[in-house]
Amino acid sequence: IASFVGPAKLDGQFDFPLYDTLLSTFAMESTGFSELEAATADSERVYGLETAMSPLLGNHDKPRFLAYADGDLPDPREPDEEEAGWKYPSTVDHPSSYAKLRMAFTFLMTLPGVPMIYYGDELGLTGAGDPDNRRMLPDPAQASGEARATLDHVSKLTHLRSAHPALRYGSRRAIEAKKDTYAIVRAYAEDRVLIAFNRSEKPVSLDLLVSPEIPDGSLEQELLPSKTSSTKTLSVKDGRLTISLPPRS
Repeated sequence: IASFVGPAKLDGQFDFPLYDTLLSTFAMESTGFSELEAATADSERVYGLETAMSPLLGNHDKPRFLAYADGDLPDPREPDEEEAGWKYPSTVDHPSSYAKLRMAFTFLMTLPGVPMIYYGDELGLTGAGDPDNRRMLPDPAQASGEARATLDHVSKLTHLRSAHPALRYGSRRAIEAKKDTYAIVRAYAEDRVLIAFNRSEKPVSLDLLVSPEIPDGSLEQELLPSKTSSTKTLSVKDGRLTISLPPRS
């Protein structure tokens, strides 16, 4: 992919190498956040910060994220993902699969570059290989339950990305990258954003060194996903911040 990107070439490309690790981290949970951070850093190193790479959760060439997250793929009855779509159409049976998708969207929409949303992923559409990954788009007005929560989550993320230049243009530094916890700080001019993940089934408390990007003082925390728009004020002291994260957030 890198051979097609650069001066007098394409401004960017779909970041499929990062896609593979993103899928294994959030959908199948077979890799940890340390591997995801390594893949993200590799992408920045290989393509350069001047490119407009497009990270993604899926497109018409790939089965849907939820088909993997819900355990429909890989299918031991049919290794061919296209054939699996004809023989064993996937359905979303586990609410936790939507939680995986929402967490993946949080990571996607806080990355540098131009994040790509494949139609229907914002509503939790599932499907195996092409053409099963091209199902009709459900009416968003009729979305309810987990699908509605996912749509609201993605909408909130797009507004946050629009409101914070740091998420579009800023520097990116990982300050924690373990198996189930991950924290990144992004900075641009006076704008600062801290993104933290807890993939585990238990609440966790993280003690993070956020200096020099975030100075001592107060910081507003907004939990995603959340049924409310309320925020919590946190305190940064001596360059450190302690943050509590609920499960799967």
